[in-house]
Amino acid sequence: MINYILEEICADLNEFLRLRYSLTDDIVVLTPVRKDGSELSIYNNKVVVTAISFERDKDRKGEQGKAGYEKYMLLMRFMVAVVFDEKNYNQSLLIFWGLLEYFQTKSNYVVSINEDEEFSVKIDFENPSFQDLSNIWGLFGGSYYPSLIFKLTNIPVDAGEEEFESGKITSTSFKIKNKIK
Repeated sequence: MINYILEEICADLNEFLRLRYSLTDDIVVLTPVRKDGSELSIYNNKVVVTAISFERDKDRKGEQGKAGYEKYMLLMRFMVAVVFDEKNYNQSLLIFWGLLEYFQTKSNYVVSINEDEEFSVKIDFENPSFQDLSNIWGLFGGSYYPSLIFKLTNIPVDAGEEEFESGKITSTSFKIKNKIK
């Protein structure tokens, strides 16, 4: 579910930026930020979206889920960073301004799971302190790029929900071992 929400936000944001700035290529990518920070250089002149924290949203109570469990309501923080090189810094600030315009209109974001089911998540702009921002970027290797942090709330977690097409894992290059006895 969270991958689907972030993929949908990225696609919508790409479309907005393409129209707003007459871009010919997509510039928004959903990717983790690596510890050494050097990985970001491969996303030069891109807008990078990455999840940075998850917790149970204790302010929102979930109703009964399809499998009989109480639904959890998830709270996720994600970061949107404008990763441009020094010679394109001025353009990065222009794109950054476009991000502000986009998210200003998206406080309630409707996610369509299929043609019969949709729900609304709330996107709030976070105001981290300078210390918190330094800590976050320190975790990512220390290089700072203009960025925004958002809190996404009202994400239902239902153990009995049906799968939808983008929820399938297509890679077989890893193995999950069940160690519960």
